[in-house]
Amino acid sequence: MKRCGILGIIVQGASKRWQYLVVKEDGTADTLTTDLGKKEREISVLSIGPAGENLVKWSGIVVDKGHAAMHNGIGAVMGSKKLKAVERGTGLVPHE
Repeated sequence: MKRCGILGIIVQGASKRWQYLVVKEDGTADTLTTDLGKKEREISVLSIGPAGENLVKWSGIVVDKGHAAMHNGIGAVMGSKKLKAVERGTGLVPHE
């Protein structure tokens, strides 16, 4: 997200149905890639699986089919907000 000029996102409340959040440089990964008409190298996707959806206390977040954030049930936090995935576009990290 830093490439999009964003240092963090705070999600308050919860949706009534499953959503995904798209972060663009101006303001399940394969499905998102297809839905958004992007090539795999043009986006980065953070997503939860069934454990996060079912609020399992040790669920995690998988990033780009290889990296993971697995400590303290962070996937359950996304699941509690009905946030299935976060996708970011490409861009350069802004210099100060």
